[in-house]
Amino acid sequence: MLKIQHLGITAPQAIIEKALSFRTQFDEIYCVIDNDNDGENFQAALKKASQSANVKVIASAPCFEIWLLLHAVGFTREKYDSKSGHRPVLDALRKQPNMKNYDKCEDRNLFNLLLGQLADARQTSTLMLAHALNCRDANGERMLTTSQAQLDMLKQNGVLTPCLEGRMNPSSQLHLLMDVFETLSTRNKQPQPLCPK
Repeated sequence: MLKIQHLGITAPQAIIEKALSFRTQFDEIYCVIDNDNDGENFQAALKKASQSANVKVIASAPCFEIWLLLHAVGFTREKYDSKSGHRPVLDALRKQPNMKNYDKCEDRNLFNLLLGQLADARQTSTLMLAHALNCRDANGERMLTTSQAQLDMLKQNGVLTPCLEGRMNPSSQLHLLMDVFETLSTRNKQPQPLCPK
């Protein structure tokens, strides 16, 4: 069974706490959270999610709208490589066709609007995340502010990949959720023979 639900809350830690209250009802729970305003709340959410094997984090930095912006052709990661929060992403998104009046709280059918660019967004999101996870400073040191052991622990405990304050901005893991949806949609389908008799 698949259930998609907006909880009416936006604070990452509150979203994870609510998801934990549902953990016995579902095999897997995916929480889409932002890392735009409160780094401590975000880090606490990651830690809390790691306590349950079936609660998985799908994070965007600085915000969910980076995923929507990835549907624009030619977007590159360098454009928003700062701790500037969500405002520049929203401004850029509103410059895109059909997005002039985008409002975070407005209930719109964005899926149909962006469906034609989904494959490009998934590919770009994958590349952005790989770049963010492998960023190195001038001395060749990884820029992530955590150890490889901590990364491995977070992955092992159900947090797919950590979005750490500043270092992951911009990036999105929404492509990972699209992969889950795709897997679920094909799980029960029987393969069709190539040459019917």
